[in-house]
Amino acid sequence: MRRFELATDSGGAGRWRGGLGTRMEVIAPMDGFAYCTFDRAKFPPWGLYGGKDGSAGYGQIEKPDQPVKTVNKAYEPIPKGTLVRAVNNGGGGWGDPLQRDPERVRMDVIDGYIEYESARRDFGVVLDAKTHAVDMAGTLALRERLKAESGVKL
Repeated sequence: MRRFELATDSGGAGRWRGGLGTRMEVIAPMDGFAYCTFDRAKFPPWGLYGGKDGSAGYGQIEKPDQPVKTVNKAYEPIPKGTLVRAVNNGGGGWGDPLQRDPERVRMDVIDGYIEYESARRDFGVVLDAKTHAVDMAGTLALRERLKAESGVKL
């Protein structure tokens, strides 16, 4: 097992952010078989009431000296040293992401649940790049601009 972690930005943006999927990476210690199957690979979990969809699940097989193969379903022989990556889907968000409490968005960034850029793009929250402090005036202005651009009345 090389890695097992929450998949950053996999939960759909929303007033209540969707749950995160997981990322697992295993390096085959001997020749064997990779068996991968992912539900919600083609149709990710949907968001509700203005929330964004969660991310789709997928697998990747990296055989030594070969290009990465991305799969939804696979059962194939693999040689020793192959990296098999499984990324499970994230849940859909609920409610308008621009209504998420900016402090919660800040904590999502600090905790690694979302990227710094996602706070701005998806939630309309302006954070200081070094301290992650919320710029409330900047956040209110950005949210008003994003609402106006979307044409949605909230």
